[in-house]
Amino acid sequence: MAVTLTARQLNRASLARQMLLARSDLGAVSAIGMLGGLNAQHVLSPYISLWSRLRDFRAAELEAAITEGRVLKATLMRGTLHLVRSEDHAALWRALGPALSRAFQGFFPKESRSIDAGRLTDLVREALTDAPMAYRDLEAHLAGFFPDLRPQSLSFAAKALAPVVQLPPSGLRSHAGPASYGWVGTGHGQETPERDLAALLQAYLAAFGPATAQDVQQWSGLPAAAVREAITSVQDLLRLEGPGGAEYLDLPDAAIPPEDTAAPARFLPRWDNLLLAYRDRARVLPQAFRAAVIQRDGRVLPTYLLDGYVAGLWQGEESASAATVTLMPLQGFDGEEKDALEAEALKLGRWLHPAAKNHAVRYGVLT
Repeated sequence: MAVTLTARQLNRASLARQMLLARSDLGAVSAIGMLGGLNAQHVLSPYISLWSRLRDFRAAELEAAITEGRVLKATLMRGTLHLVRSEDHAALWRALGPALSRAFQGFFPKESRSIDAGRLTDLVREALTDAPMAYRDLEAHLAGFFPDLRPQSLSFAAKALAPVVQLPPSGLRSHAGPASYGWVGTGHGQETPERDLAALLQAYLAAFGPATAQDVQQWSGLPAAAVREAITSVQDLLRLEGPGGAEYLDLPDAAIPPEDTAAPARFLPRWDNLLLAYRDRARVLPQAFRAAVIQRDGRVLPTYLLDGYVAGLWQGEESASAATVTLMPLQGFDGEEKDALEAEALKLGRWLHPAAKNHAVRYGVLT
């Protein structure tokens, strides 16, 4: 561990790999693969994530990819909804099996002891083989086999223990109704758990590295033993020393920008993965602002970045007269930062609400 990383180098590395230092020319599907998937707990979040990271991103491009099945919406990292490339889903699902099982056990400890994962998977596959099923219909179907268990525990189990995805129109920004589920399977070939875990770790480091083993655990939801297995499975990892003497892992030849690299104003949506991918969130989220950004119920509010760090919250609104982006600063800024922030906010407002006659930026207070 001859190389010693500073906190700002780690910050700049995160921004670079998350395409937040400079917008990328990649297409939406390729970007989703490079970014390690996109959190999709809120329907608009993936769209805003890509708008902040890609040059000339068009929402229709992502909607076409979802409709055509090139991007899938599924319960994956940390037991939460993500958009991932279709070719990545099976390996991710297999590698994350222990994390998804643990998420189910955490939410439904009693029911998890009464459900055999193999039997449930068979029942879900049989139910979805001929046609997809709406969320509530699948729940009711499974309740016929487990009449003593809460229906919501069965639908959660289906999402966590079986390789299913939410089908379009779920994932489209105009969709607000219940989801339908389809069976996609576990993939096939000569894959082994070791290879799946190695691929998972490599994908994580490409999108978020350098990072500690605890960071990998935070992002994935995997138990510590599985993370250790993943690290053992990758032979050519770099091991670097970071703040406090901690060991950071990275891929060979992965770039780490200088700590004085300029970081532009950027807007992040609810639950953006940048704020959820590290055990030490101070890498991008100052500790003083954590309670304002991450709510007690687990919600992660929309934020904006200045100089690479969360500096405030924002929200977009549209009325009969104008579309407005409201900025709620958590810290002060100089005139140059103010101009850059307002210019980016105005661009975001115009992209979110292109049909509005007027667009404005205003300031509010956190309530």
